[in-house]
Amino acid sequence: MPDYQHIILEKDLDEHIARLTINRPERRNALNDAATDEMGQAIDDVAADDDIRVLVLTGAGQAFCAGADLATLKGGSDPGFLAAENTDDIRRGFRLAQK
Repeated sequence: MPDYQHIILEKDLDEHIARLTINRPERRNALNDAATDEMGQAIDDVAADDDIRVLVLTGAGQAFCAGADLATLKGGSDPGFLAAENTDDIRRGFRLAQK
């Protein structure tokens, strides 16, 4: 399993359950580009695992997910795909988020 920085993926093969936890409690689990990418990788991993039948999605700390991290917007401290000037980059970012 990859070494994730913004999520935690746990699998209980005996119970056939995977738990994906958004692990950015200091940002109320708001999603940035890296967290969104990691979630997509983890979902692909779970989908390919025939031993897993259920995926539980949760958030660390007091919030499930505050939505998009405002720091990723134009002028923010960590600009992401939403701050891109190129419309193709913005489209790719939305496809990633939809995944």
